[in-house]
Amino acid sequence: MKKIFIALLVCGLFAGGGTAYAEPYISIYSGAAFPHDSDTTGEGVDGEVEFDPGVTAGVDFGYWLTAQNAPFLGFEVDLNSHLPRAEKFRPLLGPVADTDTDLTVYSATASVLVRSPEGWMRPYAGGGVGWFFADIADGALSTPVFGVPASFSGDEDDALGWQFFAGVDFFVLPGLALYAEYKYNIADFDFPDLGIKVDYRISQVNGGISYHFGWGP
Repeated sequence: MKKIFIALLVCGLFAGGGTAYAEPYISIYSGAAFPHDSDTTGEGVDGEVEFDPGVTAGVDFGYWLTAQNAPFLGFEVDLNSHLPRAEKFRPLLGPVADTDTDLTVYSATASVLVRSPEGWMRPYAGGGVGWFFADIADGALSTPVFGVPASFSGDEDDALGWQFFAGVDFFVLPGLALYAEYKYNIADFDFPDLGIKVDYRISQVNGGISYHFGWGP
């Protein structure tokens, strides 16, 4: 899996050989993370986990192709982290249990983007694939659930995942933009010590600032 991810990064950074890259950029962002209810499967632990919203932050490295035949196409590497908190566990059988544990997720993804190539306001959208790492902290359940102890030790897993996003750049100075972005992540984690698999889905709403080298309105 790691070899696949490295290959994707190399392709993203050097794709389009022979094309002039005149608009590399770097951006930083932060915002709120809203995990969707996640299905869980395992021996005696089929059900659903509900999360409280958390915080998110990250940094992007990318460039827009500026050749005459592709002014709207770009590539990006995104390094992201977010920290939601598990709130409830709803088993298929048995009572709903309150939970007390944090989930930390880190990701590194390589994406392809398209955008409106002109003007001070430039909408964009994109998607890509990458590596996701999840760490569940030690936790507890308020109500015993078959297959899950009242208190449990943390666990971790990494997996291949997907990212889709859309946003708008607002250029306030030559090369300097403020932006707003919606991001959707998908990754399926398998926590062997806990004996559960989690279909993880999360929406992020971010705001940030980016600097585009060699560009001005």
